[in-house]
Amino acid sequence: YGQGAIRCHPYLLKEMQAADDADPARATAAFDEAFFSHISFAVGNAARLLWYGFTGSRLAPAPAPTSSPTPSDDPTRRYCQRLTRMSAALALASDVAMLTLGGTLKRREALSARLGDVLSYLYLASATLKRFADQGRPAADLPLVHWACWHSLHSIQVRLDDLMVNFPNRPVAWLLRRVIFRIMWASR
Repeated sequence: YGQGAIRCHPYLLKEMQAADDADPARATAAFDEAFFSHISFAVGNAARLLWYGFTGSRLAPAPAPTSSPTPSDDPTRRYCQRLTRMSAALALASDVAMLTLGGTLKRREALSARLGDVLSYLYLASATLKRFADQGRPAADLPLVHWACWHSLHSIQVRLDDLMVNFPNRPVAWLLRRVIFRIMWASR
């Protein structure tokens, strides 16, 4: 997960490349731009996560169904909103893990694997919702969609909890737990 996170992060690779630049003026300008964008990105994720926690994810964006007359009639809307919240939780947890652990994240398999598991369950739930929508939202498939989404969301929460139990920096783990699980259980 650690190596893929560096490649996929919108600013981390740019920061590393700027730090490796031989021209000091160009390196400073590129690093400053990437670094402050990275901080803005992380703070935005934390704020978004707290907002979704306080609102029970009800104000999180969700795609409008094409076959349903109103978004409230969509049985998968709440899953999309909850997945948006879990995506913000993963982004924040990844940023905090990379910030506090640096390159050792790759060697800390208990942490790296939990982050990878969260990403996998986000993918599985998203794929379930996408297939359901692409196949015309058959009513017969709805019980399977419900089960798959609930299973994935539960597994994401368990993996995030495992991440914080194994996080070596206990004060950071405590703070991260408060932000991620702020009102997690009240958002059902």
